[in-house]
Order: sequence, then structure tokens, then C-alpha cells
Amino acid sequence: MGSEQANGEQCVVTLEGHTHIVYSVTSLADGRLASASDDKTIKVWVLSKNSETK
Repeated sequence: MGSEQANGEQCVVTLEGHTHIVYSVTSLADGRLASASDDKTIKVWVLSKNSETK
């Protein structure tokens, strides 16, 4: 279940996996998300499963 943020928007899901600040997120053509972090990793996420691809 999502939670309401201070600005009135609702958080739908929290993806966990990076160990440092995430500074970039983009959507991919196939519907996945890619995120880049200060931990020097890029993670690709499958939103339908709320999980990182392996």
C-alpha cells in the first residue's frame, strides 16, 4: 500500500537495492526502469514484480 508524501503525491512502491543516493532514474522502452546511484551501480527494475532484474 502506498503512503502519502508531504507534497500530496502518493508513493506507490519503494524499490530497495542501492546502498547510496540514487541520482538518476529512467524508463526503458520495454517498461522496466533503470536507476543509477552514487554506489557506482546501475540497476534495472521490473515494475510488475517490484524487483531488480538479475
